[in-house]
Amino acid sequence: MLPNLVNSLLESVDAIDVDIDFMPDAGFFDNSFSELLAAISPEAEALLLDGVDTLIDTTGELAIAAGVLEGTVSTPEDGPLPILFDAPAALTELGDLLTDASGSLSLVDGFVNAVLELDDDQYEIIEFDLATFAADGLSFLISEAETVLPIVNGTVLVSEETPLGLVEGAISFGGGSLDVDIETPAGAFDLVIPFSPDTQFAFAVPTPLGPVDANVDFFTGIIAVPFLPGLDIEVPLDSLSGELELDDGTASLTLDTLLGPIETNFEVDALVSDTVVDFLTGVTFDAQLLSGQLDILATSGEEAIATAFDLVDLNNQVIEFVAETNGDLSLDSGLLSGFISVGTDTLDIEQSVDDLLDLLAVPLSELFALAPGEV
Repeated sequence: MLPNLVNSLLESVDAIDVDIDFMPDAGFFDNSFSELLAAISPEAEALLLDGVDTLIDTTGELAIAAGVLEGTVSTPEDGPLPILFDAPAALTELGDLLTDASGSLSLVDGFVNAVLELDDDQYEIIEFDLATFAADGLSFLISEAETVLPIVNGTVLVSEETPLGLVEGAISFGGGSLDVDIETPAGAFDLVIPFSPDTQFAFAVPTPLGPVDANVDFFTGIIAVPFLPGLDIEVPLDSLSGELELDDGTASLTLDTLLGPIETNFEVDALVSDTVVDFLTGVTFDAQLLSGQLDILATSGEEAIATAFDLVDLNNQVIEFVAETNGDLSLDSGLLSGFISVGTDTLDIEQSVDDLLDLLAVPLSELFALAPGEV
């Protein structure tokens, strides 16, 4: 139930109401969340850290029954404080809100325009450059990664530990598209973006007679190596194995081929950025929301996909999911322990407040990078 809702929401566009291009500053991401909060408001940082420190001396017992969180926590300063949050009731109110909401969202030439009417309020997004925003963001994340990844049959295999957990999966580039299928601590990330016809680059292949110019064409999935005038040897990308080394946005590619080992370097952050821009400027997206029904029409070239989501029904599914959630949690001496169960699945919890303090001090670049330990 819940994965269906998450996948549905990921297919819509989560945009920000700005009218300037977003250009990431690498130095900005060297700061931790605590440092950024201190720069914005030292009082807010002090309040947050005091709140976390208070948890060390806080005790309490919390119970979750059918999605309703209830219990009591006690602090040395304030004594016992009752806690009550009825998640199913809150989601029911959200369903009522969705029923009365209306709006539209469009993506044309990489720009997003949207309007949402909620109760008596209206929210607008005007000419947000999603293509540039997404391309710059992905390019920055890739430029932060420093790692060596194996390649098997044209597929890059990813398995990297991060402070938030394991990032594992595969990135395929040999079938005429960039196919990303990765499991992250935040959930599954599945993306397929076709390469454009001009997504190709030349490189030199060493031979006994001297280097010859070869061409990697991601659109056709072929490496073409000149053999005789008018005759090329074609090597499919999805037949290659080797390794890919990432360092400051530059990829060092080493491949084992029938012609012998091939080594070349290229700017992978620029390649991914250009691919994302080409894709987002080449598709159109139109969404209409009325009475809880979300209708979507997406086009790419001559292809068109139309679909619809009943958001009220999806919300009801979430309510059913939350209603199956139960558990018991205990807070004592800076340690949160207990369990949470959803249906027949149970998750044991044992998390210290010190771990939370450490996480707040981690630079953002390490949280976002694929291999933060080597950034």
